[in-house]
Amino acid sequence: MSIKLCTLNVKGLAGKNKRIQVFEWLKQNKVNSSFLQELHCTTENYNLWQNEWKDYLFLSGNTSNSLGIGNLCNNLPCKSFEHHDIITGRLQTLRFTIQETSYYLINVYGYTQDDTSLFNTLNTIIMENNDNTFIIGGEFNTIVNPLLDKKNGNLNAHKQD
Repeated sequence: MSIKLCTLNVKGLAGKNKRIQVFEWLKQNKVNSSFLQELHCTTENYNLWQNEWKDYLFLSGNTSNSLGIGNLCNNLPCKSFEHHDIITGRLQTLRFTIQETSYYLINVYGYTQDDTSLFNTLNTIIMENNDNTFIIGGEFNTIVNPLLDKKNGNLNAHKQD
């Protein structure tokens, strides 16, 4: 059994044409679960987007001009999902079981400023649920090594902790 995953920063899906293109691309490429960031979604979008996607859709966000994350599932062979919105628009979890294996998907959209609270929360989730198989995806907005991972600009953009 294999599961096809992807993570995308979509830079907004409020526009219907772009949203439909992304949804169609995910289905054409048979992506079983996608981690999406920067959706720009509000609670008013949830039902409309669900109707357009037609499979399991778990959104987290409350602003139409920034933030927002989502996990879109397509033909995942499981019977139930357990979704938690941990930090609205920034961190969500989705748990399900396939063939006796419990999967814990974590979607991350990190802060652009120096703030380690999201990663501290992520660490707590992992430590408290270490009997699961974790799959973590997203946009971390962090630079591990500025000399290797960044071109131009301020090489000290984020302080070292």
